[in-house]
Amino acid sequence: MAPLERAERDAVGSIGHSGRLTGVAVGDALRETYTLFGSTASRDRVLGYVTGVGSLAPIARGMGEAGGSMVLRTQAMFLETQNRLLHGERLGTIDGALRAGYGDLFPAMRRPRTSEIEAVLAEGRYLEALKPHPLSAAEVRARVEAMSVPWVRKDLPDASVAAMARLTELDRLVARCDPAAPFVVDVLRGRLGDYREAPEPEPETLDDPVARTGYQLQRGFDPLLTVLPTAVLVTMFAPLGIAAGEVASDPDQLENAVRMMLKRLEHALRRFLVSKLAELYGEAWFDALPSDIRGAWRRGRQRAIDAGRRPDELIAYADIDHYRRIIEHPERWERLFEPVFRDQSAIRETLRRIAVIRNDGAHFRVVTAEDLIVLRAEGVHLATWLGIRLGD
Repeated sequence: MAPLERAERDAVGSIGHSGRLTGVAVGDALRETYTLFGSTASRDRVLGYVTGVGSLAPIARGMGEAGGSMVLRTQAMFLETQNRLLHGERLGTIDGALRAGYGDLFPAMRRPRTSEIEAVLAEGRYLEALKPHPLSAAEVRARVEAMSVPWVRKDLPDASVAAMARLTELDRLVARCDPAAPFVVDVLRGRLGDYREAPEPEPETLDDPVARTGYQLQRGFDPLLTVLPTAVLVTMFAPLGIAAGEVASDPDQLENAVRMMLKRLEHALRRFLVSKLAELYGEAWFDALPSDIRGAWRRGRQRAIDAGRRPDELIAYADIDHYRRIIEHPERWERLFEPVFRDQSAIRETLRRIAVIRNDGAHFRVVTAEDLIVLRAEGVHLATWLGIRLGD
C-alpha cells in the first residue's frame, strides 16, 4: 500500500464510518449534553477551548452512533474542561489533560523528525496539475519549520505528514492556479466536500460546532486534514493579516479574527458585485434586483436603525444566498459574471461552503478546525477569482 493511501486509511479509521452525523438523533444527544452547563456562555466557553485542541470530527461521528458511548464520554470531558476553566487553568494545561484522558479524541502530538520533514517535501509534489507553479522544497520546508507547536500525531505520523503536505498543496492551488480550472474545482470538492446537491442545513446545525462538523464531514470533507491540531491551522492566517499568536489561546479572539476575515472577504465581494451591476444598470442597479432581496435588505437596515446602530449601505444586509442569486441570474450571468467566474457550479459551491461557516447573527460562534481550513482555502480562492488580496 502506498504511503498516501495508508495515511488516508488511518485518518478515516481514527474517525470511523458509522452513524448519522447530523439530524434528530445527534441533535437530541447534543441537547442532553448541553444541559450540563449552567448557561450558553459557559457552554460556548468550554466548546471554544475544546475546539482549540483539535478537530471535533470523532465526537461528531460518535454522537450519531445508536447505543454508543460517545455521549457519556463527551459529557465527562466537557464537565472536566468546565471545572478546569472555573479553577483558572490555562489552555496549555487543559490541552495536556484532554490528551491524557481522551487520547482517542485528542491524541498526543510531537514535533516532526527530519526524515518526516523530507517525506513532506516529497509528498507535496505529487499533484501533477501544479506543474505550472510547482512547489519548491524551500516553500514546504519553510511551512514545516514555521510551526511553533507540535503537529505530528504520535499515533498517526504518516497521516500527519500527508495532511501537512496536502494542506500546503491546497494553499498553492488556490493562490497560484486558475480558480475556475476544472482540476482546481475537483480538488476543492475532494478536500472540502461536494456541495452541488447539498441539502440546506438548519440554523441549529450551523450554530453548533459538533453538528456543523458532522455536516461538513457528510459533504465529504477530507478526513486526512482533521488530524492537524487547531494551533497549527491558526498559523495559516498570519499571511492574511491575523496575528496567530494572539488568537491561538483565546476562543473569543479566534472567533473575532474569523469574523473579521469573513467581513473583509464579503466587503470585497460586495464592491465587485456593485461595480458589475452598475455596468449594466447604472445607478439604478438596486431597483433591478428581485423585490424579495430588496425587501430583505431594507428590513435588515431598519432592524439596525431600531437597535440604535448606524445604518450601512443596503447591500451590507445581504446574505450569501443573495450573492449567489445575483450572480446566477441568467442575463447577469451571461453579460457580467460568466467572463469572471466561467463555471457557475464552482462559484456556487464556493459560496455555499463559506455560508456554512459564516455567522449571520451577532452571537458567539465557536470556530472549528474544519472552519479554519475552509475559510483559508475558499477565502483565498474567491480572492484570486476577484483579482484582489485579502489584506487590501
